[in-house]
Amino acid sequence: MHLRTRLRNHWALSIIGVIATFNLAGCSQDKPTTPSGKLWGIFSPTAVTGINIVGEDLQPLAGAQILIGMEEGTPFAGNYMTADAVGHIDLPTAWTDAQAVTIEAPGYVRATYFAQAPGDRTYRLHKRSQTNTTQFEVSGTTTGHKIQDRDGIIDFGLVIPAMTRKDFLAFNIDAVISPQFDVISILGQDAEVPSNLTFPKQKESYILPVTIDKPKYRTYFAEGGVQKVFAARGRFPFKQVVDKLRNNAPMYELVNDFTISGGGLKDLNITKSSTQMDLSVTDMDFKNKVNITAPAIAGDETMIAVGVAHFNEYMVPTDVKVVKSGQKQSLATLDSTGSVLSVLKKSKDLDASGPGTDRLSAVLVPVGNGVTPQFLPIMADPAMAANGDLLLQKMNSIPGVNAIATYAVVSQVLQTAQGGASVLVNSSYWEMYAPQWPETLSLPTWPGGNHLPGRKHWEVNFLGSLNVSTVDLGPAMINNATHVTHTSLDF
Repeated sequence: MHLRTRLRNHWALSIIGVIATFNLAGCSQDKPTTPSGKLWGIFSPTAVTGINIVGEDLQPLAGAQILIGMEEGTPFAGNYMTADAVGHIDLPTAWTDAQAVTIEAPGYVRATYFAQAPGDRTYRLHKRSQTNTTQFEVSGTTTGHKIQDRDGIIDFGLVIPAMTRKDFLAFNIDAVISPQFDVISILGQDAEVPSNLTFPKQKESYILPVTIDKPKYRTYFAEGGVQKVFAARGRFPFKQVVDKLRNNAPMYELVNDFTISGGGLKDLNITKSSTQMDLSVTDMDFKNKVNITAPAIAGDETMIAVGVAHFNEYMVPTDVKVVKSGQKQSLATLDSTGSVLSVLKKSKDLDASGPGTDRLSAVLVPVGNGVTPQFLPIMADPAMAANGDLLLQKMNSIPGVNAIATYAVVSQVLQTAQGGASVLVNSSYWEMYAPQWPETLSLPTWPGGNHLPGRKHWEVNFLGSLNVSTVDLGPAMINNATHVTHTSLDF
């Protein structure tokens, strides 16, 4: 009988996904961003008047619908409007004070900006994810690994999408550790390995000779077009890791046994449902070092530090380490222009899945001469009031960190096809942007009702900054955020 072993939740690999903790997807206001994540700058050479709605490609969204206030007819008659053929409406003269502004267009994520004073604005809507069709598959090998048999080391490759600051808050772990598996045989036993991992053929010994051989990866994208992909090369000591696994060590305790020593970044133009592409892992080496010192950490919490390399607006992980309370740790980096992402989680959530286990607090700061992060508290689980409002923990900031904004999103939990299997994904449906950190979030009553069928996921992120005390809701929220504390509720 074959023993089937799962490696999907291995923290030494999946923690790389924490690099996406700060994503700001969706609408952008005043200084919107291009599809590549950069600031647009000025929307047009002439001053824009009224409210203007555009998509990610900067094209006007004709017929977009706009609600000013929390329900139709309040605070003034005619507060529910439809944009014209160029995505424009004139400012209503009856709009005299700060109100929530909600915007919707077919195929786009509905978005609400709270506390909006009357004035000229340009808003950008983010497309809804396509989750009802089979996604685009990319497969191939990772090349350039320097394999030495029986050296006690296992070499691996990991293929993931490169990340941008747009990818921070709406992170899905499936983008880093595939929910699909490939089966390999080790000593006559079947082992399920995430499909976006590769193990070039190599021979080791663990009591008996062992051959590890999974040369191919496969990964999936929701959309075609040009996608930037990072192929990492890494290593871990074979016997040491196997011994810990056999002794039922928590997965996150293995993180420090894994190293990422470099990789390659490549643009792929995906034009068909299946694309073959071999990816080099030798284009860059992570040889620089930065020291990080952990603050005092509670006994039921664990801190993970991630080195981050920047390529214009794109980001890739360079190292991952667990750092104990008060301990100093060295992280590999590409150069002195990188950042360090420090993540604090409840230890019991590290190897768990399900509602509430995505809670975390994170800090993203430049490398500098060393990093000693100070975390916002991890938020308690939210609750839902009888009227549908989301009730949040009263959160106080910490010295030096300003409470600048809140980003929240309601998603549908849907099934989509990947590699012949069905997987659950969160499809953003309604995004909310609010100043500071509220204790209650209330959805406006959209004309026609707010009913969203099926299982839903509501996540909330409180954003803080070391650099500024106030921001406009929009690009400044993510460009100035250095701290985030995140929680969620399934309902």
